[in-house]
Amino acid sequence: MHSSTDAITAKNIARIADEKKVRIAQLGRVTRGLSEERLRAYLVHGKGSLIPAEVAAIAEALGVAPSDLTQGIAA
Repeated sequence: MHSSTDAITAKNIARIADEKKVRIAQLGRVTRGLSEERLRAYLVHGKGSLIPAEVAAIAEALGVAPSDLTQGIAA
């Protein structure tokens, strides 16, 4: 189960990716080593966590600041 920070981050990543029509597979590729399965487990099933470098890479791919992914309400 996610910590509250991980839950917020996962929710924001999923929401922003959906809004921008970015697929999970594409986000997994930008992190260089984060498999689509592990990212899907994080986003959908609440398993695991992301390191700051992975959050930063995903944020860059989505065109947002990393803090937008970790705050309670993403911009």
